[in-house]
This record gives sequence, structure tokens and C-alpha cells, in this order.
Amino acid sequence: MIFDFRLPRASAAGLLAMLALAAGCASSRQDVSPIPALVAADAGSAWSELLRIRRGELRLASYSSIRVESRGSKQTFRATIEADDRGRLRVDAFSPMGTAAFTLHVDGAESTMIDHVHRTWWRGPFSTAARSLGLPESLDAGGLAMLAFGLPASKGEAREDGESVEQEGVEYRLAPSGIAEASAADWTASFDAPTYPATGVTILTRDGERSMSVRHLDVGAASRAVEVPKIDRSYRCCVEPAVP
Repeated sequence: MIFDFRLPRASAAGLLAMLALAAGCASSRQDVSPIPALVAADAGSAWSELLRIRRGELRLASYSSIRVESRGSKQTFRATIEADDRGRLRVDAFSPMGTAAFTLHVDGAESTMIDHVHRTWWRGPFSTAARSLGLPESLDAGGLAMLAFGLPASKGEAREDGESVEQEGVEYRLAPSGIAEASAADWTASFDAPTYPATGVTILTRDGERSMSVRHLDVGAASRAVEVPKIDRSYRCCVEPAVP
């Protein structure tokens, strides 16, 4: 099992704590403003517009259904995803009961994973957190977040060839309405439909061992900046995320 969402037996005080976490889940979900769908004359024009958006000031948020698979283990959960143009990413995952399951926060090279079920936390490189989430280690958090929303992983210059674009080691296949597929040396990203904002995407490692699927249930421009999560003082430090 990738994440153990089974809640331990709790005392009355423990139940009150879980109810408080549930209230926190409800308050952590951002209000989002609708983003107009991308409509372009051709794939080249679509890429130009996506790159313009990617290079601008961005605050994006989504309430999503996420499915993680890693070497035969499978886990599905609901989560909020928040990202911005500075490369910051926050994921708040919920248990089936609606309580807080885990929080992932990434700012640059540093990531923090908080396990609310087992009351532990860890801080370290994003590559370790990525493995626990079924993601390729070569994809940084900012690029991952932008892909999940249907934008290019980076802001750099690109080489265009009709419906195909190569940018900093990533190849994109485009349609006039958005990205249909993206791929690099060790991963591929297949979109449910070539749209911006994306409706859903599956990121799969080349060896087929790990994957993450994100289905956006409510997506748009975020109402506030990506916030650093608070860590309860009672949580035990330095417990690295389990990697199947």
C-alpha cells in the first residue's frame, strides 16, 4: 500500500482531533475563478498562447481525484492541488472519511511531507517524495504542477515542427485546444483531452512501474497564494515517505 489511510483506533480526545482535521480540510480548499478554455487557430498558435500563460503570473488551484499506482500497489484519494509561477506546489490529500491524510509542500528544491494519519513529518529532496507518489524523479515539482494543469513544464525556448514541439528535453504533441501528450526520456504524460485547463492527465514512468492519474473536479485561478503548511508540534520528525 502506497499510503495507509486507515485511521487508528482513537480515544474521545483523538476523535475530537480528527474532527478538527476534517474542519481543516474543508477550510483548506480554495475558491477558484473559471479560466476561459483555450481556443486557437492551429497547434502552433496554441503553443504560443500556452507559453505566454506559462511565463506570466500564475496562481492555479484544483480539487481533484488522484490515483497512484506503484509496482502493483494502488491508491485513490481526493486532494487539493495548488501551484504558482514561482515553482511552489502544495497537495493536501484527504482520507475516505474526509479527514487530512497527508500534505506535500514544495518550494524550490526543498519538499515537506506531513503524514496526518500517523502524525509524522519529513523534509528533504522532492525526488524522494516523487517516488512515494508514483512519479518520475527527473520531473521537478514546478514542472509537474504545470503539466497537471495543462501547461508546458518549463518557460524556455522551444523548437516547433507542426503539431510537435521540443522544449528542454520534453516533446509535446499539440492540438488547437491544448496539449495532447508530453514525453521525456523516462516518462510520458497523456491527457484525457487536449484542453487548457486540463481535465485530466496520467503521468507514467517509461518502465511502466509507477504512474499518477489526476482528474480535475473543480479547477481554476486560485484565490490566494500557496501557503506553507503548519506542522503540529506533537508530530514526530524525520520519518521518510515510504517507497513501495
